[in-house]
Amino acid sequence: MTESLITLQAVEKVFAARDGRTVTALDRLDLEIGAGDFVAIVGASGSGKSTLLFTIGGLLEPSAGKVIVAGTPVYGLSPGERALLRQKRIGFMFQTFNLLPYLSCLENVMVAPLLAGSTRAEAKTQATAILERLGLAHRLAHRPGELSVGERQRVALARSVVNKPDVLLADEPTGNLDPAMTEEIVGLLQELNMAGQTILMVTHDHRLAVRSKRVITLAKGRLA
Repeated sequence: MTESLITLQAVEKVFAARDGRTVTALDRLDLEIGAGDFVAIVGASGSGKSTLLFTIGGLLEPSAGKVIVAGTPVYGLSPGERALLRQKRIGFMFQTFNLLPYLSCLENVMVAPLLAGSTRAEAKTQATAILERLGLAHRLAHRPGELSVGERQRVALARSVVNKPDVLLADEPTGNLDPAMTEEIVGLLQELNMAGQTILMVTHDHRLAVRSKRVITLAKGRLA
């Protein structure tokens, strides 16, 4: 049996609406994700997909329930301890890349290991290795504005996995890409997963979702 890496126990997230009502984004959700899994989360807009991802990643505290990542109850930690958990054990990949425009590709990727405590020399070695692995050896000194959209997403992917996190959380990672670039990024995610990387991906694209190992559908904050 695959070891559980992520466990959610009766997780709820309730938001207050402007008119005084409440909106339940996650409704007593139970979920287990095993180490080495590649899970796609699909569902209509407003179904709770991104809320689930941010809650697992320690960015959005649930209203009730437990979130356990790699044996650690995430919301039993202080904010500083959660930040350290994210730096070392959780990788994030977003639709909008979030690259720093004034830094080179190499420097953008180096930011993650530097924040996690690596020396500058160690960070450079780590960043160079992952960028080369993702086919960007010829782009190390280029800034994001000098790259194609697909290359920028590859740099963002490199930054998200350079610290070898336990889990990669990807929120619509191909939302800004054309079909050819989408195919390229999904192929890279599959390669990383085959090498042992656990991936949890939110997507609205069912053609993309079926490339994962397991598809989870959310509807009104519940597993459908």
